[in-house]
Amino acid sequence: MTNTLTGVLCRFRKEVTAFMCDVKEMFHQFQVNKEHRNYIRFLWWLNGDVSRRLSDCQMNVHLFGATSSPGCSNFALKQIAKDYADEFVHDASDFIQNDFYVDDGLKSVSTEDEAIDLIMRTRKICERGRLHLHKIVSNSKNVMQSVPVDDRGKDLKELNLLQDTLPVEKALGVPVGNYDDQLRYKRWRTYQRIV
Repeated sequence: MTNTLTGVLCRFRKEVTAFMCDVKEMFHQFQVNKEHRNYIRFLWWLNGDVSRRLSDCQMNVHLFGATSSPGCSNFALKQIAKDYADEFVHDASDFIQNDFYVDDGLKSVSTEDEAIDLIMRTRKICERGRLHLHKIVSNSKNVMQSVPVDDRGKDLKELNLLQDTLPVEKALGVPVGNYDDQLRYKRWRTYQRIV
């Protein structure tokens, strides 16, 4: 159910205008069927009070760390994209189905206007499924200006887009220089450009 990491990363920098986004708390947005909740039981102290006896609890939603969570959540995310494909043009649905690695979407398109439009329509598809697309970053200041400040990546919220240089961001753990569009890898405590 999960797209390959290599495929998502390789397709990410095919075009000039790139952007990345994240589905907020994706695993917690999808409930586990009642008959399966016994498989994700755990012990915990009620109200976090460690002086009390441990209680037997179970999750109602998918959790980070469960082997099944990425597959189940990806299935649901892709189903939302299929369900609303006709309503929001197919390229937004295709982006969700092909260019997301678990909860992170990476895409590049030919123009800034195309990126702005695709981000807007993808956010609307996600909203229809009660998901929130946030942590949006781009190598384009114009694209970033179209994104509400609260939904920008952490390092871009306080950035003056008219004056400041865009920072190095990580695309699925791989540093990307937004100012020079270079993928980087860490070697001996310094970042080297991948040529």
